Amino acid sequence: AESALVEELSTRLGLALGMDSVESSISSNAIVLTTIKDGQCLTSTRKNHDRGINMHVVTEVQHIVILAEHKLLDLREIEKRFNQIKPLRYPRWLVVLMVGLSCACFCKLNAGGWDGAVVTFFASSIAMYVRQLLTHRQLHPQINFCITAFVATTVSGLLLRQPYFASTPTV
Repeated sequence: AESALVEELSTRLGLALGMDSVESSISSNAIVLTTIKDGQCLTSTRKNHDRGINMHVVTEVQHIVILAEHKLLDLREIEKRFNQIKPLRYPRWLVVLMVGLSCACFCKLNAGGWDGAVVTFFASSIAMYVRQLLTHRQLHPQINFCITAFVATTVSGLLLRQPYFASTPTV
């Protein structure tokens, strides 16, 4: 989903700025963009680092692209607005809490019981904390994903073995 969004926004912005075509190639650690105008190609490669999705930045970029498509911004103004975007950062503990609560809510929405929601809250909160630690150490995103999934599954499995949660029907 992230790659598709980057590809779509870069293409829309390039076309809004008068390019004939914008081609992109996105990998886990780099993005390659080629713009074509009057048969001339310009290709640029940039490294990227996995920092997760910052919805504030995504929203700002989408807003700039829409303004460019409606010809309300020129190249100079677009560049100025891009340079002014600053990502919002939330405290780690708040992210862990909100991820735990949202996963517990999804459990309840899918007909889970309160005991299942509690198990889901703790498993997803601990897994998110582990994910943050591994991301901070710049571990490869796929390895991070696998370890985080393992932690969530292990924690929920261990909690379900406790007497109070032993009869939990769904998690």
